[in-house]
Amino acid sequence: MNTRPDFYCNCIRAFAQSEYAVIMSVGGENTLESLGVIPDHFTVAQSVKQIDVLQKADVFLTHCGMNSTNEALYYGLTLLLFPQTTELAHRVKELGTGAYLEDDSPENIKPGILEVLETSSYRQAAEKISEGFHRCGGSKVAADKIEALCG
Repeated sequence: MNTRPDFYCNCIRAFAQSEYAVIMSVGGENTLESLGVIPDHFTVAQSVKQIDVLQKADVFLTHCGMNSTNEALYYGLTLLLFPQTTELAHRVKELGTGAYLEDDSPENIKPGILEVLETSSYRQAAEKISEGFHRCGGSKVAADKIEALCG
């Protein structure tokens, strides 16, 4: 979405009159000035420390990249899916951890976020995936297993 300032403007419009703290990473292609008036409860930057944000967030609107999706699920976040490619998004929806955003109008963004934020089945499914990720042992265990196979 880095080449679509209208997408970010729609996110701002969707939550301009809400009580939610919103953090948006808009990429290097967009200037903050191109987004118009940014409400005080928004934090908007060209990039953010995603892992830090995901550890504190309640929901994640994502384009469904593999890294972002896995990182969000690792931290037990529910997802609103606005995929650039659909394969991973289909799997996330199948697992029950997220819902599709059909279009990026403000009239669809806010209800989509609220759906995945307030529906307990999404949270329960995300927590189950998160627990599985944590049980796997992480990159050290994976590296040890690969080295053992190559050894």
